[in-house]
This record gives sequence, C-alpha cells and structure tokens, in this order.
Amino acid sequence: MSEQARITRQLRRALESAESSLVMQTPYLVLSPPARKLFRTMKQKQPNLRIRISSNSFASTDNLLAYSANYRLRGDYVEKLGLEIYEFKPRPADLHQLFPQVTWMEQLAAERTRAGRQTRAPFLCIHAKSMVVDDRLAFVGTYNLDPRSENLNTEAGLLVEDP
Repeated sequence: MSEQARITRQLRRALESAESSLVMQTPYLVLSPPARKLFRTMKQKQPNLRIRISSNSFASTDNLLAYSANYRLRGDYVEKLGLEIYEFKPRPADLHQLFPQVTWMEQLAAERTRAGRQTRAPFLCIHAKSMVVDDRLAFVGTYNLDPRSENLNTEAGLLVEDP
C-alpha cells in the first residue's frame, strides 16, 4: 500500500495485531487489491484467525452501486481469503425486537406513499462501521471497507484498547 490515508495506516496496524478473532461491520464490503492482500497475509500468519464481517445484503443495501461493484468477489472473499461474511436481511426474523417502532413506521410510510410523499416502505440496513480485534481493541467510525475510505483522508474514528 503506497500513499494511504492516515486512518488506513492506523487501522492496518490494528488489523495486523489480530491473533485469534476479528469482527467487523461495514455497510459496503468492497475490498481493494491491497486490502485483499492484507487479509490473505493475516490468514497465512495466523491460520486459525477467525475473520467475521457483517454487511448489507443486496436487498438491504442503501447503495446498490457500492454493493454491486464487488459482489462478484464475495465468493473469493469466502473461499480464497477465508472470511466469514454475514449479510443483513432488510426484514430479519427478529425485526420487532431490533426495531419495535417498525409497525408504526410502516403505517406512516403507507400513508406517505398514498399521498405521493414517499416512494418505498422503510427497511433496515447496516450503516455502522466498527471492528473488534481479539476482544481487546475496538474501533468505531466513518471508515467503510472500500477504496474511497482507504485512500482519502476524509474519515474519522475512535480506536480504543481495553479488554
């Protein structure tokens, strides 16, 4: 990785410190070639490293272009990089526990749709960006797993080390 955003360099160091587990959440899973190489190297160094990533499904994404840009590589992420990828459904089975106001929101959306003030029903999607390394290091911020966040210094985040 050549010229990277400062936050990318810091997150890379945090990722490289993973020994047993890495849990990440990102709305857009678009891994650049350098990011794919990083995950491959991490798995080679730590074969038992468990990397779990939750992201949006096609049905729950709020950005079809970002989702579509890398969907064809999802199989490689799983088979070649050994990532465990979990995709969020727009209407998960535990929807009412996750979002108790959903019935009210759906009724409001139906009224707005009939009145021409809204075009679709509400749905849930992941927009959080977070990671936990070995249950000792946590990050939350604006950083997406995509080339834009990787290369532009426009992201912010908080990295906390505390088991």
